[in-house]
Amino acid sequence: MSEELPRITISEITDELVNKLKGIISSLYLPNNGAGRNIISQAVKHKFDLIASKSLPQEWVNFGNDLEKELPSITKQSQISRNFPNYSYTFFIEDKTVDGIQSIILLKLKMSLLCNYFTVYYETHFVFTYLPGFLNGHPIRQMILSGTQQEADPDSKTFKSIVLAFQKNFPDFLFADPVLLLSYHVEGITPLGGLDDVSYRCPIFTYLFDNDYLMTEYKLAR
Repeated sequence: MSEELPRITISEITDELVNKLKGIISSLYLPNNGAGRNIISQAVKHKFDLIASKSLPQEWVNFGNDLEKELPSITKQSQISRNFPNYSYTFFIEDKTVDGIQSIILLKLKMSLLCNYFTVYYETHFVFTYLPGFLNGHPIRQMILSGTQQEADPDSKTFKSIVLAFQKNFPDFLFADPVLLLSYHVEGITPLGGLDDVSYRCPIFTYLFDNDYLMTEYKLAR
């Protein structure tokens, strides 16, 4: 595959994109919009019907095949069976321990089934094994989400390979900056998997790409 930079420039300026995505969220999630909630549930149901019948979109199958060709040495896992309207991939980049600090670095791709956007980002876990926590001696943990990873992927080669492979198979989808998706929040709308009697303030990411950080603490880095 070509080493050219991926086409990750978003056509809209940031404010326009944020407003566009927030509008999609409002149209789907507001409590008085039964049609919107039905779109979400039908997207999830359709995905699981495809999984059950082993008839996933050919583009997704081709994407997986391209990943095997481009990144044969990287362990990867398709995570399409999450109860969320998305297709997802996790790539295991690094797992090492130095001076009692374990670092686990993952690359994740999220393809939304609610809008024509996808995103790719790093999920880095630090486990401080030399600092026992306050609960039953468990180690202290920290998670960082970011759009770059200077140590494990300094030239973003793996990142670019994933983006290019995806865009080859899904040319109608635009890349959305993960830091933008995790920085801009929506207030007062219950996300998928949330409780109706709780007041939420969640990032755009949680409503359109995945809710796996809904109850998880993390730090955000560029």
